Amino acid sequence: MSGKVEDEGPDPVDVHVGLAVKAYRLRAGMNQQSLGKAVKVTFQQIQKYEKGANRISASMLHRIAGVLDFHPGDVFPVHGVEAASPQAGFGAIKGSHELAESFSRMPAPNRALLLKVAREFERPDAA
Repeated sequence: MSGKVEDEGPDPVDVHVGLAVKAYRLRAGMNQQSLGKAVKVTFQQIQKYEKGANRISASMLHRIAGVLDFHPGDVFPVHGVEAASPQAGFGAIKGSHELAESFSRMPAPNRALLLKVAREFERPDAA
């Protein structure tokens, strides 16, 4: 055995952070090209960050957070919750980005109604 650790893919925390950055980017209505230009990297690099394929350095996370207006600590998984699981945060759930985009475009009365329906569905006896 060579002592080399087999590549097991991206670290779950890196994936979680990338998904959270993507959620903030979408919420800001910004595409990958614009974010990349603002933080002086290519849109391909932003893609890699958002997929967790490349880790985001502390300084880069600070720059991205400044552009997208969030606190850098807000993108990390909750301690004690497995990273990249649905419980780790809204941004880790498939379809959440599309839902958030649609929700943000709705008139206020529709958002209030949808939120009321969502709260009903989260109850265990609603199924």
